[in-house]
Amino acid sequence: MNHTELIPVLIRLMGAFLVAFPAIGVWSSVRDLPWTLIAAGSLLFFVDALCAVLIYLGIFPETLPFLPRIPLLPAVLAGLAPLCWAVGFLIILIRRRRY
Repeated sequence: MNHTELIPVLIRLMGAFLVAFPAIGVWSSVRDLPWTLIAAGSLLFFVDALCAVLIYLGIFPETLPFLPRIPLLPAVLAGLAPLCWAVGFLIILIRRRRY
């Protein structure tokens, strides 16, 4: 990566940082499963952005030692946040469903 590719990564990190702090507040005040999942997804989004910055800086390897050609950790982190959000929103929709 060159330095111009760092700009979107840093913007994603700043956005995730702004999402993470209200998510911590929601998580500590609301004990409802859907909101806990949405807050956990927001925190995982921040962890994913932080991992991308650490990989860019060379502090953290992109691949794991036992799977040298597959970037497993970035792929898993990128998929966990939307999965938590989707499950949380689906639980909210199922609970509000009227028969």
